[in-house]
Formats: sequence, structure tokens, C-alpha cells
Amino acid sequence: MHRWVVLFVVVVFPAWAGIEPGSWELSATTQMKGIREPTNRVRTRCLTSEDVEIACDARRPMRGSGSVRYGRDSLEGELEIKGEQFAARSRITGRRIGEC
Repeated sequence: MHRWVVLFVVVVFPAWAGIEPGSWELSATTQMKGIREPTNRVRTRCLTSEDVEIACDARRPMRGSGSVRYGRDSLEGELEIKGEQFAARSRITGRRIGEC
């Protein structure tokens, strides 16, 4: 599930935000229902203007909502995803760190 949350931010927001293409460091802290400690994940990814695909390989239906604040070289946001027996809340940050 953590992969999906990070992937969502990585592939959706560049298309919508006019974010500067380049190498980005993206961080997600996710708290899942029933798990005491949050998980932290940091990923570096080259974002291009073609990154517009959304992917989710969940086997059960889920719904999500959230908000993101962004500039050309940074972003921060919160996402909440709920399913039949699943709930997660993520805080996401990102910053452009250079060219690809």
C-alpha cells in the first residue's frame, strides 16, 4: 500500500501542477490502522512532463481523498485512503534536487 501512495504523488501531481521536471526526492510517512508505528519511505525519481499515469493494484475497493500544496520545486500534502478493512493516512513531501 505504501508504494501506491508514493506512486500516486509521483505520477499524478507533475501533470496537474506544472511542477518542474527533474530529479525529485519524495518522502511519505504513513500511519495504518492497527499498526502502532508509522512507516517512512523516501524515494528519488526522475519526473518528466509525461508522468501522468495512475496505477493501483489493490484487490479490494478503496477510496481516498487528500490535498497537496505545491510550487515548481516542492510539494507537501496529506492523503487518506479507506477500504473495507483498511485505513491509512499519509503525509507526503517532495523537493526537486536537480536534473535527471
